[in-house]
Amino acid sequence: MEAKKDRVAQEKQNGEGEPAKEAKEEEAGGDDDEEEDDGPFNPFEIWGDFDSPGGVFGRIMWVISLPLSLGMWLTVPDCRRDMFKKWWLGTFAACIAWIAGLSYVMVWMVESIGDTLDIPESIMGIFVLAAGTSIPDCLSSVAVARRGHGDMAVSSSIGSNIFDVLIGLPVPWFIYTVIMPRENVLISSESLAVMILMLFVMVALVITLIHLSGWILSVRLGMGMMFLYLIFLVLALLLDREVMFPPCVDNNPYTYVQGPITGFTYE
Repeated sequence: MEAKKDRVAQEKQNGEGEPAKEAKEEEAGGDDDEEEDDGPFNPFEIWGDFDSPGGVFGRIMWVISLPLSLGMWLTVPDCRRDMFKKWWLGTFAACIAWIAGLSYVMVWMVESIGDTLDIPESIMGIFVLAAGTSIPDCLSSVAVARRGHGDMAVSSSIGSNIFDVLIGLPVPWFIYTVIMPRENVLISSESLAVMILMLFVMVALVITLIHLSGWILSVRLGMGMMFLYLIFLVLALLLDREVMFPPCVDNNPYTYVQGPITGFTYE
């Protein structure tokens, strides 16, 4: 009995009790995960298993994404490998080329699906294109947030949207109008002004939610942001379908028509 008490006391003194051991094991496991994330990409590493529904889904996704993974593995130099450490500029250029190509295919598919199902382009843009183009931002934010850089995750999301508005939209318009100087880019969204005002309101509400949560990324903050996004989608749908702010109808039975000689006449 005395020997057992002495051993327990010695373990407490050395900090080698069960809680300390578990903490060290968790810390070591976290380091291993970070090392795995920082390792070179291997497209032949199989995801998932057949022991659980999540594992089956992971295995299916691995099979579906294998052609893209192989293509990127063959064409994008991995700077995490010793032989490509100085090829960072080529890696960046190859990634931009892949993003441009996949974006073109995505927009073409969305337009084709919208034309086939008779869905307006504005609806496809708000519900499909917006989500598709935001997935890379979401994944990068999750990656940096898991490493403890919450401020980087939030600033990346806000900065990417500012980049889209100030660079992503005007630069293609500028290039198109330079190549085709007699043609203009027509914006056919009648509710654009209301949606821009709604964007400012949503940004203010997001900052307010972050402040109320004590500038801490929590589950309730995430749920609040998803609720705001749901409200935005509903309002955008109502605006596009002209349920809100319907077009004005001219009830005047007299309309002005330009006559050939006398100017304006009644008809």
